[in-house]
Amino acid sequence: MLSYKENVINYTTAGDLSLHYCGMREKSLNHRYGPHRFDTYILYYIVDGSAVFYINGERRTLSSGQFYAVFPHSEIRYVTETGVPWSIQWIVVSGEQVRAFLDSIGICEQQPVMNVKQRDKLHQIFESLFQYSNRKTSADHLRCLSLVYRLFALLSSEITPSANNPYILQAIEYFSEHFTEPISITDFAKEKLGLNNNYFSKLFKSETGVTPLHYIQQLRLEKAQDLLTHSTLSIEEIASEIGFPDMLYFSRVFKQACGFPPTTYRKMTQL
Repeated sequence: MLSYKENVINYTTAGDLSLHYCGMREKSLNHRYGPHRFDTYILYYIVDGSAVFYINGERRTLSSGQFYAVFPHSEIRYVTETGVPWSIQWIVVSGEQVRAFLDSIGICEQQPVMNVKQRDKLHQIFESLFQYSNRKTSADHLRCLSLVYRLFALLSSEITPSANNPYILQAIEYFSEHFTEPISITDFAKEKLGLNNNYFSKLFKSETGVTPLHYIQQLRLEKAQDLLTHSTLSIEEIASEIGFPDMLYFSRVFKQACGFPPTTYRKMTQL
């Protein structure tokens, strides 16, 4: 069995996200790579083993269960641990949406590493990407792009806002329990916390990195993805179920966040 496999893809969405390559390396020994420089993003998942990465000369040791993003125009090389099998998976992507997705999960050039809890799920997404990228039909192209969005959705679901302020902890608990209901941030801040809306919103963003409305929207869209994949509810029913009384507005928000309208997302995830 070949330890190294890579597919050339070059699929692009209307939302400015392109998928160029998809690859994996399984149980390689004494592997060295680079130096090379790319004008795209490279997103790695370390399945097993460890390696020392040098990005623009900065040294990092990465090991099993870590997700790592290399940003455009960076010079990369790495060396695996001597005598230890090394397995990795990767995709090469580009587009403004990639930067926006990475920003939303706290990945940046200064902090490009994320420890993954749902390792089996992420591994399976990369496996499916490689499987479908080896085919040439338009349906498979769409499957691949939907899997990229699912990858970011999974990583986003792992983010737990690191809030210590009791007001923000109370807000997170309330939003998590009531996100399917209409929520007025102004009324919540005043009635539940006794705070001014502007002060509460600034405090929430400083503690979590996102606004209260963005946080609630993330909860709703994650629930929508689950219902689209695992239920037979209509789009209108799902919109109402997660707190969007207007189906057209829900569809617009979903497409903006996930790259596809809800109907297309459902078809791709249920193929």
